[in-house]
Amino acid sequence: MIALLLVSHLDRVAAAVRDLITELAGADVVVGTAGGTSGFGVDLATIEAEIRRLSDRGATHIVALGDMGSSVILLEESACGADVPIEVVDAPFLEGAVASAMVLATGGGASEARTAAEAAYDLRKR
Repeated sequence: MIALLLVSHLDRVAAAVRDLITELAGADVVVGTAGGTSGFGVDLATIEAEIRRLSDRGATHIVALGDMGSSVILLEESACGADVPIEVVDAPFLEGAVASAMVLATGGGASEARTAAEAAYDLRKR
């Protein structure tokens, strides 16, 4: 199973994006979240704990998005020591996460999910 991991400086932001994905893509897409639980920020231990949780749930691959700066740096660092392959994606957080989830919901793989997330940079609202 391919899981999606959302890392935000505020846990509420990651949880809200997860909830949106569940509404749009369905509950079959496994989405983990990691974020600041005692204020603003994110740390390596929280991300690594969520990666282990996803792995324990059966994830064989993880597509990961960070909201900005240090969340992406910490994702890249955590990917180095992870038991499962992690694709750290450079994409807009909300739009990229939704695009990636839709690919996963329709049976696409990690590479396709990454491509869809990255393509979200080109999405226009008008």
